[in-house]
Amino acid sequence: MMLTHCKVGENSSVEILSTSEDFMKRIFITCGNNSKIKIYGIKFLNSSLRIHLGDDAELSIGPNQLMHGNISIFAHEKSKISIGENCLWSDVEIWSSDMHAIVDLESNERINYAQDITIGKQVWFGSNSLILKGSVVHDGCIIGARSVVTKSTVGCLNCIIAGSPARIVRSNVTWKP
Repeated sequence: MMLTHCKVGENSSVEILSTSEDFMKRIFITCGNNSKIKIYGIKFLNSSLRIHLGDDAELSIGPNQLMHGNISIFAHEKSKISIGENCLWSDVEIWSSDMHAIVDLESNERINYAQDITIGKQVWFGSNSLILKGSVVHDGCIIGARSVVTKSTVGCLNCIIAGSPARIVRSNVTWKP
């Protein structure tokens, strides 16, 4: 299979498995040097998947993804984004960095470094959800529409996470595609 919209830097790799030719035409990738992308399989993609990785960034997406709407994943700086299998997506943005440096005026030191993002298996991303750097979403969670996930949902499997910033609003739930 051939990606038609892909720009890859030196020593970088892009591997996409178990994804139809039709879906491959809707994947747009830009990646810097020494970066790695591995997508184990997209089962459904009705709009587009846009991925932008800077230098030394890594993205891993598990198999059997159901992607509705426009999906955008950004890792402008060195960081890792890991997404488990069997997820359901709807107009989602994922950002592991802020894209621009914020500097403390007194110390002249940067205060907003990129952070890894980990998303478990069978996560349902509600429409227009935003997942930000440092987020951990555990297996079986449901992220409410227009929610902004900004931190770890520690110890919460099978929870509904909603709001801005997102918080756990219900536990001990599941969903079926």
